[in-house]
Amino acid sequence: EADDLSQALRSTVIKMTFDGTTTAWCPIGDFFGTGYHIRPHSTWYTKVSSDNTLSCYWIMPFKKQAKIDVLNLGSKPVKLIRGRIRSGPWEWDNRSCYFHAAWKQWAEVKTQSNEKAKDHGAFDLNWITVKGRGTYVGDVLTLFNTANTWWGEGDEKIYVDGESFPSHIGTGTEDYYGYAWCKPNFFESAFHAQPSGDGNLKPGFTVNSRYRSLDAIPFQKSIQFDMEMWHWAKTTMSYAPATFWYARGGATWDVKPDEKEAKRSIPRSVDDIIKPRLVKNAIEGETIKIAERTGGVTEIQNIPRFGWSNNRQLWWRNAKEKDSLVLEFNIEQTGDYDVTLGITKAVDYGIVQIAVNSETKIDSLDLYNPSVIAVDLKLPVCRLNKGRNTLKVTVLGSNPAAVKSHMFGLDYILARKRKN
Repeated sequence: EADDLSQALRSTVIKMTFDGTTTAWCPIGDFFGTGYHIRPHSTWYTKVSSDNTLSCYWIMPFKKQAKIDVLNLGSKPVKLIRGRIRSGPWEWDNRSCYFHAAWKQWAEVKTQSNEKAKDHGAFDLNWITVKGRGTYVGDVLTLFNTANTWWGEGDEKIYVDGESFPSHIGTGTEDYYGYAWCKPNFFESAFHAQPSGDGNLKPGFTVNSRYRSLDAIPFQKSIQFDMEMWHWAKTTMSYAPATFWYARGGATWDVKPDEKEAKRSIPRSVDDIIKPRLVKNAIEGETIKIAERTGGVTEIQNIPRFGWSNNRQLWWRNAKEKDSLVLEFNIEQTGDYDVTLGITKAVDYGIVQIAVNSETKIDSLDLYNPSVIAVDLKLPVCRLNKGRNTLKVTVLGSNPAAVKSHMFGLDYILARKRKN
């Protein structure tokens, strides 16, 4: 139990020490396959219940002594309601291996889009490298996606015993985790699970797991597990794998306990990862009251890579010619103002007329552009009233090259009173 259970799942760490050597250090939510949110599901090795009970069924041999610590690295109390460990006899011999678990986080991994970046934006992230003899048995990936598109085109690349080319190489992260086509659907099975796919095609949280049985990977000298990061967008995201393996005594690995990352505040929104640019003293489009809309639909878009103030804009789409959108905004003093509109241009945006307080300020503005860009539009001097004012946008048509969706996007209104 915790006041902030999600943060506690990340900042509470399970540490395992066998025969005097610490072999497992992992945030408790990642260790049990649920990430930093409770997502009930069951696999061969783990079970997460809706009452917050976390169970695992890994066999953990030891010769003389075992110690399991639960460490609260967070700033708030965490209460363990109950705990149970099952033990039994084990005949230790020269083939026996210790259980291992490691966790690492890229809190702000920067991705590239597919089209123009080097290697189409793909690059490898090393999850774990182990030196020694053992068997690789699984992993859990917890992430927060910040873009409205797929994050996991990259392939696993597993190098066994010093291979120059990986003997295990895949066809996409979702294929590795037992699904396809970026699907966000929940699923659970003995050795694959997607307890949450909320962040697969839009900003949000995703956790995938894969555990191994007949496909466990033995290694005599070493194993290196890399996963290619290949996002469809240029963005910044949070990305944290936990890895599991068995190894003989004396094995070493390159992932060390990272208290700083375990303590880090979990991302709950895009703004937690990509700090928004804010236009000082602006009225944000996403906060403006809609007084009238004669057609189409409006919604708030949150897409950091377009550079909108506060990462958001008011989006009007699927209007028809002569449809209008009237927005209300408040001003403290009556007077003449220099007004700048933060607007968007793109391939499916229309041609519009803009009026302030019923006075036309721009007869015709073509918002077509082959790619999405944010633009600062300065209006002729506007007479604004103390209190309520209106901004009216009327659809006139579309550029011949445009997709005929007649879109309009308002990032912000910035009004500066002119000096007499």
